[in-house]
Amino acid sequence: MQAPDAGYICADRVPREGQGEDDPLDHFMVGSPDLAVEVRSPSERVAALRAKAERWLAAGTSEVWIIDGRREVVHVLRREAMPIVLHKDDTLTTPDVLPGFAVSVAGLFERQR
Repeated sequence: MQAPDAGYICADRVPREGQGEDDPLDHFMVGSPDLAVEVRSPSERVAALRAKAERWLAAGTSEVWIIDGRREVVHVLRREAMPIVLHKDDTLTTPDVLPGFAVSVAGLFERQR
């Protein structure tokens, strides 16, 4: 079993509330998120994260972001599309999962002084 660093599940796929101890909101969701986010740690290789991303996509995830703070880039992998790498002048969007969402890549890595 694997879990992303962050994930998003579309509202129509969120488990419905149950009763008492069997409430599905008290447990991890079984299945893959619609969007999985992996944040590269200093000891991780991009190739290993890409392999993990491919497993997410094979399991049904629509899109995976690999956020690489060391290089200040975002790798975007989508089902049935070539992977892309976004740099500081690019904008990260996800039209199929979160229509209207947009954030500058530079803004993701902006450091507060």
